[in-house]
Amino acid sequence: MATISSFCQECGKAVQLHVGQSIDVSELVWHSGYSCDCGTQIQMDDTGVPPDEIRYEIIKAEGLWHLSIHEEGKQRLIAAKEIRTALHLPFSDLKAILKSIPGRLKSGTKAEMEWLKKCLSNKGINVEIVLEQENKHSSIPSWEQL
Repeated sequence: MATISSFCQECGKAVQLHVGQSIDVSELVWHSGYSCDCGTQIQMDDTGVPPDEIRYEIIKAEGLWHLSIHEEGKQRLIAAKEIRTALHLPFSDLKAILKSIPGRLKSGTKAEMEWLKKCLSNKGINVEIVLEQENKHSSIPSWEQL
C-alpha cells in the first residue's frame, strides 16, 4: 500500500490518502481512502488501472515489476492475442506484441502483472513476473506503453 499527501474534503486538513491495487476474481481493482481527525472517512474503489498519480505511487512503494512470456510457435500467437484483448489494444499492435514474445513484454505494478499473468495462465501460456527494480527514482512506464 502506498500513501499520497492530500487534504480532507470536509475540513481541508492534511491527510494521508492510502492507495492500493489488487485482483478481485478476474478483474483488476484499485482503492484509495483516508480518515481525518475531524471524523471524515472516505473510501473510493474502482476497476481497471488507477490514475497515473496513484499508479506511480504504488510503483514507488512496491517496486516496478515486469512480465515475461516464454512461448514459441502457436502458443506465442495465442499469448499475443490474449495480451491485445486484455489491454484493449488495436489489432495494429499485434505485430509489436509478437516481436516481444518470447521475452519481456510489459512493466507495471505487481497487481497489474499478476492480473495479466492470470489472464494468460488461464490460456496455458507460460508467464513469469519479476521485480525489476526497487529504485524509487527511476522512470515509470505508463500503462499504455508496451
